[in-house]
Amino acid sequence: MTKWVGQYFKDDEFACQCGCGAKLVHLRLVEILDSARKILRTPLEITSGVRCLKHNDDVGGKPNSYHKPLAFAVDGSSLDLGFAADVTFAKAHQRQMINIARLYIALEKAGRPTNIGLGLYKTWVHVDVRGLMQQPSARWASGFPWPRL
Repeated sequence: MTKWVGQYFKDDEFACQCGCGAKLVHLRLVEILDSARKILRTPLEITSGVRCLKHNDDVGGKPNSYHKPLAFAVDGSSLDLGFAADVTFAKAHQRQMINIARLYIALEKAGRPTNIGLGLYKTWVHVDVRGLMQQPSARWASGFPWPRL
C-alpha cells in the first residue's frame, strides 16, 4: 500500500527498483527533499532510493552505500531505513546542467544543519543524511561535466 511520507513524496518513490519491497527511508531525508521541492517550486523525481543488498551489487553501488538499509533480516528483507536518494527534476526538459546545479544548491540549503552527503552529476544529484550516523558531511562533483573556460 502506497502512503505519503512527506508533503510531496510517497513511499513507493523510494522503493528498491528490483521489486523486493524495500522502501523504508529516513524521514529527515524526506524533509530535505520536501524543502528543496518548495525552494525550486517544481516536482522532483527519485531515480534511486532504497537499494537492497542484491540490487546495490547489481547496479555497481558502493559496498558502504547509504542507499542500502543498515540492517537486514536473515531472509534478506530490510529491517532498517535507507539514508540516500538520487533525485532529478520530474520534467525531462528541466534536466539541463544549470538546473541540476540549482537542485544541488537547493538540497545544500535544505539540508542544513544536518551533515549531509551531496554528489553532483550531469542529470541528477545524490543526497544522503549521513550525519544521522555521526558521519561528516561530504561533497563531490566529479560526475558533473564542468564547462571548459
